[in-house]
Amino acid sequence: MKGSLKEKQIKKSNSMKNVMMKKSWRMWILALSVVILSAGGVFIACQKETNMEVLETQQDQGVEYPIPENAIVSLDKIRLVEKGAEPWEGWFDTKGKGDPVSFGGANFYYLPKDIKNYEYYRTLLQGDGVSKYNILRYTLGEYDYEVGGFPVIKVELPSQEERQRLERSYEPIPTSELGMRSTTTMTLSRAKQFFNQFKNLSCAVSSQCPCIPFQYAADGCYARAHYMRKLMADAGYESQKIFAYATFGRLQAQTKAGCCQAWGWHVAPLVGVETQYSTQLMVIDPSLFDAPVSINDWINKMKSTCAEYSYPTVQQQIRPSYVYLPDGSRDDNYSKTYAKMEEYSTLSGCNGGLTRSLHCIA
Repeated sequence: MKGSLKEKQIKKSNSMKNVMMKKSWRMWILALSVVILSAGGVFIACQKETNMEVLETQQDQGVEYPIPENAIVSLDKIRLVEKGAEPWEGWFDTKGKGDPVSFGGANFYYLPKDIKNYEYYRTLLQGDGVSKYNILRYTLGEYDYEVGGFPVIKVELPSQEERQRLERSYEPIPTSELGMRSTTTMTLSRAKQFFNQFKNLSCAVSSQCPCIPFQYAADGCYARAHYMRKLMADAGYESQKIFAYATFGRLQAQTKAGCCQAWGWHVAPLVGVETQYSTQLMVIDPSLFDAPVSINDWINKMKSTCAEYSYPTVQQQIRPSYVYLPDGSRDDNYSKTYAKMEEYSTLSGCNGGLTRSLHCIA
């Protein structure tokens, strides 16, 4: 009995030792796995950084595009666009000369394949696959009529502070229920008053800051529409927005900038105007007209071939006034609106007729 009890105690002790050894081995394996994964992460990060450095060093290949005197330099989310994307995303046939690029603008943009640093720029535009927004600093060159778009001629990484500041601006700010409601109606007389107010704030005639860059037709309709929406809301009137997209060809219209402009899409404020028996939706767009117009008149104005592109097929969409871009993104604190209006306040004309002016210099 004593021997048997002693044997049981020895077996129990050995069993406990085995359990402890197994636990120790498991802990050791777990710790080793963590070290390997951490090292792998560091290696991947270092490898990515090394790859970027290698791409950056490939400076001597390709054409160095000159930076125009009136070059547009922006900080925004920007990316490559694949064929089959939504009409407003800016994919177009570059005739093999580049990769379509989108930052939300209404025009067409591309990265030239023959540009110096092409692979490095393309890698930046592809993004890291992790960040929510691919925020970069980019420079646009002169409009290329053969390709049919503005070339992106320089792409740079922003500072961490710039990135964080812009990322915060993309996050929605809680809005009141009023901003979610349908259009508040107004009289035709009030709609005309708003129209004339906006028209008189054009950077072409006003030195007030901010001014509305109606004199620059190539891009910026989204910033103009958002600022007009703000002014109407400040006066106690809510509005909507109407977007027009070219699903075939390009929107083309004679503009108040004195030239014909082509876009992939266009946007303007939409208001409800009281008539004797009903309410009519009317568009306020001083970039194209001299007074508020019906939706049909607004759409038909852009069904043209004045820029020598194919006659467009147009799709329209009415959205809440807080929508800033066709993808549904917002600008609740108006930071992007003010930045874009300031950026375009000293430009005028259409794609190829850009000239510097001295309006709205704070």
